[in-house]
Amino acid sequence: MNKNIWLFSLTSFLTDASSEIIFPVLPLLLTILGASTFDIGLVEGLSEFLSNFLRIFSGDLADKLKAKPLIIGGYLTSAISKSLYISSIVLNTWFFVLLGRSLDRVGKAIRSPGRDAILSLSVEKEKTGLAFGIHRTADTFGALVGSLFVLWFFYKFGSTESSIKHLIIIALIPAFLAILPLFFVFEPQRDLKLTKKEDAIPKDFYIFSFVIFLCLSTNFSYAFYILIGKASNLSFFDISLGYVLFNLIYTLFGIPVGKLYDSVKNKHALFSITLLILSIAQFSASLNFYIGFLMFGLFNAFYDVIGRSLVSFYGVKKRSKAYGIYGFSVANATLFANLTIGILSHFINLYLAFKIESALSILLAIGWYLY
Repeated sequence: MNKNIWLFSLTSFLTDASSEIIFPVLPLLLTILGASTFDIGLVEGLSEFLSNFLRIFSGDLADKLKAKPLIIGGYLTSAISKSLYISSIVLNTWFFVLLGRSLDRVGKAIRSPGRDAILSLSVEKEKTGLAFGIHRTADTFGALVGSLFVLWFFYKFGSTESSIKHLIIIALIPAFLAILPLFFVFEPQRDLKLTKKEDAIPKDFYIFSFVIFLCLSTNFSYAFYILIGKASNLSFFDISLGYVLFNLIYTLFGIPVGKLYDSVKNKHALFSITLLILSIAQFSASLNFYIGFLMFGLFNAFYDVIGRSLVSFYGVKKRSKAYGIYGFSVANATLFANLTIGILSHFINLYLAFKIESALSILLAIGWYLY
């Protein structure tokens, strides 16, 4: 396997180890700071909204110039954003959580299209699923390590506001270390002077991206699964344990799903199965936090690997821009999903909101299959 796969995997491992030390406690921090479920939906939704348009522009820029500087800049931006969470605790306001989360999403928007393009160009087309599976496994293994560390930290020092503050400070170390492997990434040679026909994004790909947006419009953030745990009166430790199980499933299924994608002829049908898993996760979470979170981990393993692999299936020459458009569609779907679940849970209740979203996910799975 090309060395780029391993270098990006190491960076993603360290980045997600850092992120998953922070993100499991972020919804809890927001509630401590007085944020409602609607406010949390706003934080998650707006952070996605601010990064949406950057995905297309950064993808296009990575095609016209070089992707590597954008990738490094994106990871650096995300690392800096994590320091803003400390300000929220010191000043007792969730505004800096919104600012930090938004800046983190901006960093992801800058780096993701170019990174995914280099990943897909670094391997033969027949091994695309495996390459993304390896990268996703390293990513989620980092998340597993990070969430295990949180579990140990809460067990050792107690699940207090002080513990949350110290966890955020510790998380800054792997966040900045993650940038180092990127300097050794080799960017494959590409013909940047394309003909007008090659430069154009096929109409079929735009249709695919729009359908992706529709079908993922019920895929809201993990933050609401954590809030289900909190609503069930589980402790910080118990919720962190659920998050560890989520990341364990996510990690274990990354490579098998990648191999499954490479071996199956009807690749589009796999995405219908993915959406059915999402529906099961949402309905299960409304009944049992742990089962719901486990199924959500399985969904993420399927969705992340299959979704990104399907982009290369269309053979678009401007690969970074294609991943930018795909990311734009996914981010808009997440924005819509976060705002919807936030509003539903605010005016009805969180458990019923999950059941409604589950029913919609089944309809979308059928819609994708017909597409």
